[in-house]
Amino acid sequence: MTIMIKLVLPLLVLLLVSTESESSKLGRLFGKRPSGGFSFADFANKILSRLPKILGFGQQKPVSPTSTPSPDGLPSFCSKHDCPRFYEKINASDYTLRCYPKPYKWVSTTVEGQASKDASRTAFWKLFRYIQGNNEGGMKIKMTAPVTNSMQLEDPESNTFYKMNFTMSFFIPYKHQEDAPAPSEEDVHLSVVQPFCAYVKVYGGFSNIRKVKENYDALVRSLKRDELDGDISTDTFYTAGYNSPMELFNRHNEIWIVSKTHSPNSNEEIEEDFEIGNFDEGSVTPTSVVKLFKKRLIALLAVVLLAFTEAKPMNGEPAFCNGIECPHFKTVNKTANYELRCYKEDYKWASTIVAGYEYDKAVSMGFERLFAYIEGGNVPNKKIPMTAPVAVEVQPGQGPFCKNNFTINFFVPFEDQENPAAPTDKDVYISTLKGFCAYVIVYGGFSNINKVQEYSEKLSEDLVKDGLGDSFRKDIFFTAGYDSPFKLFNRHNEIWFIKKDSLFKPILF
Repeated sequence: MTIMIKLVLPLLVLLLVSTESESSKLGRLFGKRPSGGFSFADFANKILSRLPKILGFGQQKPVSPTSTPSPDGLPSFCSKHDCPRFYEKINASDYTLRCYPKPYKWVSTTVEGQASKDASRTAFWKLFRYIQGNNEGGMKIKMTAPVTNSMQLEDPESNTFYKMNFTMSFFIPYKHQEDAPAPSEEDVHLSVVQPFCAYVKVYGGFSNIRKVKENYDALVRSLKRDELDGDISTDTFYTAGYNSPMELFNRHNEIWIVSKTHSPNSNEEIEEDFEIGNFDEGSVTPTSVVKLFKKRLIALLAVVLLAFTEAKPMNGEPAFCNGIECPHFKTVNKTANYELRCYKEDYKWASTIVAGYEYDKAVSMGFERLFAYIEGGNVPNKKIPMTAPVAVEVQPGQGPFCKNNFTINFFVPFEDQENPAAPTDKDVYISTLKGFCAYVIVYGGFSNINKVQEYSEKLSEDLVKDGLGDSFRKDIFFTAGYDSPFKLFNRHNEIWFIKKDSLFKPILF
């Protein structure tokens, strides 16, 4: 670890200086030394907390929303998703007047009495459950853009910027504009937004309430400068986000303030609505590639410092559980290549079956369902802590790892083992895995079907070599992953071969 840090720190500082030599950001990055002494974890966290500024988030020049259209006519910031079509009436240096000339259907929910961050999370998962099938048709609906949020301004004399009353909306895809299913939850509803025009300001990075206020205030100042402040309402505005939380770079956010006097021109020509396919990326220059590489390398090196600071084990659990709950086991025997591990207790898991897909796609689909469950997709609508591992039961089909049946499982936290929350998604259920023993092989990196195949074959060969070829079940096996997708180093993955004479048996709870 010491050698790694000695290598990383000088390179990180050099890159920071070379990238930010024109400003004083480097001094602000390091700040004052903590009173408790220097901590590499604190240092890395400080770098990560400043990454939006280092990488230029929130400081990029406002761009025209239609400056980089895709071949199908929609702007590239829609990120391959369906999004409502618009045209522009005014294109100023720091804002645009954008018009949506058609009525579009959206699904919405309102949250009151919560701060912005909590309200956004609550509202998002209500709408996400709707598109995942929590609707009268049980229909899965693809994600669209943008995710909009209606915000009501507080009285100017108040110390608070906004009222705790938010309405979040997802755009309904074009193919379902006519037949969108009714939501199952009472506080989720469908509505048609009539044509309108709005003044729009673009900003980058991960949005938060501070950035919302900064950019709203900036847009209002720009409109006053251009003597357009009489054309806007000062009680309500909208935020619009276009990116998945997994997208770290080139994020696109907007502030919308609806125009009082402008309305869409019914004669304005606009392409017919259709679903979006893939589109080409915008052109780049060699200089921009070098700058982007340097910036991403800074982010990577900052993460390295955290990656080598291991999470403290909790309750005697192994370090690879990363400080979160995982089922207790005992290692009975260990060789250089694998171990025999026994889970003596019966444990409950949240489970979902995905059939007819290859491994990587099936795991992604199953994880999405179970994550919605722990985020509130259950009868008490409560948040459930993440646990480890994400265990995937594989029932091999015909051919090498092709379109098998997979059961993806989240371990139920210990405090909920006796009475786990009932899922609202019909494809998610609670199962009990009886105690069992398994031969386990460990491997690192990001797991995928190729690694699963490689290490399952290796485990099988090692067991056969040790005279144990007939001691494990051939009809099923498990993969187990313990790490967040944001953890880049020291990742821990496992293959479990179930010992034949163990008591393993899944039961529907």
